[in-house]
Amino acid sequence: MNSLLMEAMVKPLKQYPTLGATVGTGVLCACTYWWYATSIRSTLLATQRSCQQMSDTAFHECREMLKAGERSWGVDIRSRDAQVRRLELQNVEQTRSVARLEAAMKMCLIQNV
Repeated sequence: MNSLLMEAMVKPLKQYPTLGATVGTGVLCACTYWWYATSIRSTLLATQRSCQQMSDTAFHECREMLKAGERSWGVDIRSRDAQVRRLELQNVEQTRSVARLEAAMKMCLIQNV
Protein backbone atom coordinates (compact mmCIF):
# COMPACT_ATOMS: atom_id res chain seq x y z
CA MET A 1 0.00 0.00 0.00
CA ASN A 2 2.80 2.40 0.92
CA SER A 3 4.75 1.66 -2.24
CA LEU A 4 1.62 2.16 -4.33
CA LEU A 5 1.04 5.51 -2.63
CA MET A 6 4.65 6.48 -3.22
CA GLU A 7 4.44 5.49 -6.90
CA ALA A 8 1.11 7.19 -7.58
CA MET A 9 1.33 10.34 -5.46
CA VAL A 10 4.69 11.31 -4.05
CA LYS A 11 7.01 10.37 -6.94
CA PRO A 12 5.19 12.55 -9.55
CA LEU A 13 5.16 15.46 -7.09
CA LYS A 14 8.92 15.21 -6.64
CA GLN A 15 9.47 14.73 -10.34
CA TYR A 16 7.40 17.77 -11.38
CA PRO A 17 7.98 20.69 -9.00
CA THR A 18 5.18 22.79 -10.52
CA LEU A 19 2.72 19.97 -9.87
CA GLY A 20 4.09 19.66 -6.34
CA ALA A 21 3.66 23.38 -5.74
CA THR A 22 0.11 23.28 -7.13
CA VAL A 23 -0.89 20.28 -5.01
CA GLY A 24 0.83 21.80 -1.97
CA THR A 25 -1.05 25.05 -2.50
CA GLY A 26 -4.31 23.09 -2.85
CA VAL A 27 -3.64 21.18 0.36
CA LEU A 28 -2.79 24.42 2.15
CA CYS A 29 -5.99 26.04 0.81
CA ALA A 30 -8.03 23.00 1.90
CA CYS A 31 -6.54 23.17 5.40
CA THR A 32 -7.16 26.91 5.58
CA TYR A 33 -10.75 26.45 4.36
CA TRP A 34 -11.35 23.67 6.91
CA TRP A 35 -9.98 25.84 9.74
CA TYR A 36 -12.02 28.85 8.57
CA ALA A 37 -15.23 26.81 8.23
CA THR A 38 -14.77 25.32 11.68
CA SER A 39 -14.04 28.72 13.20
CA ILE A 40 -16.99 30.40 11.48
CA ARG A 41 -19.31 27.55 12.45
CA SER A 42 -18.33 27.97 16.10
CA THR A 43 -18.82 31.72 15.86
CA LEU A 44 -22.20 31.32 14.17
CA LEU A 45 -23.37 28.80 16.76
CA ALA A 46 -22.31 31.12 19.58
CA THR A 47 -24.09 34.03 17.89
CA GLN A 48 -27.19 31.91 17.37
CA ARG A 49 -27.24 30.93 21.05
CA SER A 50 -26.75 34.55 22.06
CA CYS A 51 -29.56 35.72 19.76
CA GLN A 52 -31.85 32.96 21.03
CA GLN A 53 -31.12 33.97 24.62
CA MET A 54 -31.77 37.65 23.83
CA SER A 55 -35.04 36.83 22.07
CA ASP A 56 -36.15 34.62 24.98
CA THR A 57 -35.35 37.41 27.42
CA ALA A 58 -37.17 39.99 25.27
CA PHE A 59 -40.19 37.68 24.93
CA HIS A 60 -40.28 37.15 28.70
CA GLU A 61 -40.00 40.90 29.35
CA CYS A 62 -42.78 41.61 26.82
CA ARG A 63 -45.05 39.08 28.50
CA GLU A 64 -44.35 40.65 31.88
CA MET A 65 -45.08 44.13 30.49
CA LEU A 66 -48.34 42.89 28.97
CA LYS A 67 -49.36 41.26 32.25
CA ALA A 68 -48.51 44.45 34.14
CA GLY A 69 -50.50 46.47 31.61
CA GLU A 70 -53.48 44.15 32.01
CA ARG A 71 -53.28 44.42 35.80
CA SER A 72 -52.99 48.19 35.60
CA TRP A 73 -55.90 48.35 33.17
CA GLY A 74 -57.99 46.16 35.50
CA VAL A 75 -57.19 48.40 38.46
CA ASP A 76 -58.02 51.51 36.41
CA ILE A 77 -61.32 50.02 35.24
CA ARG A 78 -62.32 49.03 38.78
CA SER A 79 -61.34 52.46 40.03
CA ARG A 80 -63.32 54.12 37.26
CA ASP A 81 -66.32 51.89 37.95
CA ALA A 82 -66.17 52.78 41.64
CA GLN A 83 -65.95 56.48 40.74
CA VAL A 84 -68.94 56.13 38.39
CA ARG A 85 -70.93 54.42 41.16
CA ARG A 86 -70.04 57.22 43.57
CA LEU A 87 -71.11 59.83 41.01
CA GLU A 88 -74.37 57.97 40.35
CA LEU A 89 -75.11 57.83 44.09
CA GLN A 90 -74.25 61.49 44.41
CA ASN A 91 -76.56 62.26 41.48
CA VAL A 92 -79.39 60.28 43.11
CA GLU A 93 -78.84 62.13 46.40
CA GLN A 94 -78.82 65.48 44.62
CA THR A 95 -81.99 64.55 42.72
CA ARG A 96 -83.68 63.61 46.02
CA SER A 97 -82.42 66.80 47.60
CA VAL A 98 -83.80 68.86 44.72
CA ALA A 99 -87.12 67.01 45.01
CA ARG A 100 -87.25 67.76 48.77
CA LEU A 101 -86.42 71.41 48.11
CA GLU A 102 -89.12 71.59 45.47
CA ALA A 103 -91.65 70.01 47.85
CA ALA A 104 -90.63 72.44 50.61
CA MET A 105 -91.01 75.40 48.23
CA LYS A 106 -94.47 74.19 47.20
CA MET A 107 -95.43 73.83 50.87
CA CYS A 108 -94.23 77.36 51.55
CA LEU A 109 -96.18 78.68 48.58
CA ILE A 110 -99.32 76.83 49.67
CA GLN A 111 -99.00 78.15 53.23
CA ASN A 112 -98.40 81.72 52.05
CA VAL A 113 -101.44 81.78 49.83
